[in-house]
Amino acid sequence: MRYNGWGGVQQVRQRYELLGARQYAGLANAAAAATGQPTPYSAADLNSLNEVDRQDQVFRVVGIQRHHLSVDGASHSTRYYVAADYLHQAGVVDESSLSRYHLRVNLDQQLTPKLSVGLRTSASQTDEHYGGTAPDADRVLQDALLAAPIARANPAGSSFYRADPFYQLHFYARAPRTRRVLAQLSATYRFSDALSLSVRGSREQADARELGHSPDLNTASAPVPTVAETSTSTTNTHNWVADAALR
Repeated sequence: MRYNGWGGVQQVRQRYELLGARQYAGLANAAAAATGQPTPYSAADLNSLNEVDRQDQVFRVVGIQRHHLSVDGASHSTRYYVAADYLHQAGVVDESSLSRYHLRVNLDQQLTPKLSVGLRTSASQTDEHYGGTAPDADRVLQDALLAAPIARANPAGSSFYRADPFYQLHFYARAPRTRRVLAQLSATYRFSDALSLSVRGSREQADARELGHSPDLNTASAPVPTVAETSTSTTNTHNWVADAALR
């Protein structure tokens, strides 16, 4: 029996250099003045700005771990190998994670001095979770980088979704799950040291399912979404392979 495993932590080592609260407010006032618009930040506002780091709100330090356990051996004319793997990774972007399970079994049997058979099977499951509506974090990071680095109350009558730079992250969720099974059966008959016949057949099945959750955008003026929408999408594929070879 063999076991190995490891664990660690992950974080974003290099971040963007963004404007501070006073720099952002000063630039916003200058842009408004240049276009003849009222300045959004008064002198009192400039002296009492509550600065926030948007990258701290979207990035995090997380753990990662992987474990592998295997057993192999031989008994009379049978050889076997069994292995199991587990991986869990929490994403450095908030609301993201990945877990993967994998099982593998190999069996080889010498039935007669000339005939041998083999079985190869594996099964895996991958579970993912992420916030937002896209399969990557580009929209979430874009909203974080472009948001004002200033904590302030939502203006009266403003859209809750637009006032919160992380509404994509916190109110939308996707949870894909993929299951895959592969089985292969083979047989080899040796007529002589120079001539053999091998026959092999395999089947692979993959099932993917994704659960989604999102608020009803018609309630955008409410402080908290009151109507939720859930969705499910599934994909199923399978492959058959058969071949024979005379060598």
